[in-house]
Amino acid sequence: MYRAWPSNHALTGTILPWFIWIYASNNYDLSFAQSLLLLCSVFTWNSGVIWSRVYLGVHSPCDIVAGWVIGVVLLFISFGFCYRMEEFYYKASAEASWKLVYFTCAALFALYMQPRSWPETQTFGEVRCELKLFC
Repeated sequence: MYRAWPSNHALTGTILPWFIWIYASNNYDLSFAQSLLLLCSVFTWNSGVIWSRVYLGVHSPCDIVAGWVIGVVLLFISFGFCYRMEEFYYKASAEASWKLVYFTCAALFALYMQPRSWPETQTFGEVRCELKLFC
């Protein structure tokens, strides 16, 4: 086992699909069948990512549960800010274009400041090899 508590795969595998489901349920007029299909897809995506980590022996169940719990907490926090950010974005683009530029630059700076692994880890090398296959 690697030193990887909590599991970032479990964390992002929880936040992203469930955020898509909550956002789509609140903003789009989905029929019951569409909502159920989306819910099943999200559940399959989430559970597939989470349990693949245990199956591959990369994480222990404790790592997975911790990543899932932190993911759920961050999901509710991020969803609370979602509408405020969307409202700010539309308001800024309508009122003053400099606010839109500021918002975009702040988002790009946040992406640039994303922590990188140094020295390169096994995961970093695997992702680089996979990208070479597709490019």
